[in-house]
Amino acid sequence: EKEYNWQDANKYAAEFSADGFSGFRLRTRKENVDIYDCRFIGQLDEALKLIDGNANRGWSWGCERDTYPAYSDQCAWIFYGGNGGAYNYVFYYSFLAVPVALYPSEAKDK
Repeated sequence: EKEYNWQDANKYAAEFSADGFSGFRLRTRKENVDIYDCRFIGQLDEALKLIDGNANRGWSWGCERDTYPAYSDQCAWIFYGGNGGAYNYVFYYSFLAVPVALYPSEAKDK
């Protein structure tokens, strides 16, 4: 487990490879919320244990910048697994980087 600022987290995800697979990125806000919501179905925690994962990994960077111009152009979205909240925070703070694989349709667009 390692913490990154937002720029380094995106770079880490893009360079990450596992078992011969590449093409990773950080999770979107929607993916983070979906993961949190799936916990209430009752099987996500058990599924994550099979891959040594945990939905409550604390604060993690998302792949999306906060584009609201009246606030700040130096922020990106973060997610807190404990309460399922999505927040924005400045790029230079450190949070977890959790890379996920691109969907096949996204990989074709690259």
